[in-house]
Amino acid sequence: MIGKLIPRELCRTRFLIGALLLLCCSTFCWSVTVAHAYTISMTGESSGGNPGGQALYEVSGLLQGDAFNVSWGGVSGLDVDGMVIIDSLTATDTDIRVMLDNISAPISGDDPRVTSVGVGVTAFSSIGSTSTNGTYLTLEDDSNFPGFTVDVCGTSGSNCAGGGSGGIPAGDSDDLTLRVNGSFTGTLTLANFSLKIQGGPSGNSFELAGVPTPKTPGGDIPEPMTLVLAALGICGFAAKRRSRG
Repeated sequence: MIGKLIPRELCRTRFLIGALLLLCCSTFCWSVTVAHAYTISMTGESSGGNPGGQALYEVSGLLQGDAFNVSWGGVSGLDVDGMVIIDSLTATDTDIRVMLDNISAPISGDDPRVTSVGVGVTAFSSIGSTSTNGTYLTLEDDSNFPGFTVDVCGTSGSNCAGGGSGGIPAGDSDDLTLRVNGSFTGTLTLANFSLKIQGGPSGNSFELAGVPTPKTPGGDIPEPMTLVLAALGICGFAAKRRSRG
């Protein structure tokens, strides 16, 4: 009987020690697993763009480090996925990183190319020092985006409206940073996620409004309670096996 009790007591002691350690780091673990809750909302419909009448969205309450997905479509054969990341945010400037993946279907005689991407920035004042990571979209510009109102855009042309011969072809990706000056009071609001595509169906150009969605978390650290329950299960299984021995 004594020989059977010792392993159980040892397991219980180890579990209590582990539980205390988990409680000590619970604040850290929780901060990793719980993301900041920004707000995504539809603000109306566009009066321009091609096609017209597309839904417009904004994302408010953004903090440094926040990220969300954006998708552009609505036209047969045109499909672009993206992610927006707030790389830095101070009271006077922000770095908005935009990652784009042109997964459009190649069209006979034309290759759908993403030539401009733009966004509205609440409390915008001016473009910051130009710094892009992109290969295809290498210019930051704050002129009016065709069909949409934006404050800053990255483009392969001479401005947001310019098509040119460059851009992100179907099957390729790009990554650029839009540097913006403004008066930001704690959080950031972005809106009117706009994309221009040249060489779409029938060789036309299209201006698409993006639909933002929350970024799907991945590789989260387990919450403290999950770890405690796992430890309980392991100790219970070990005790049961020893009691049968």
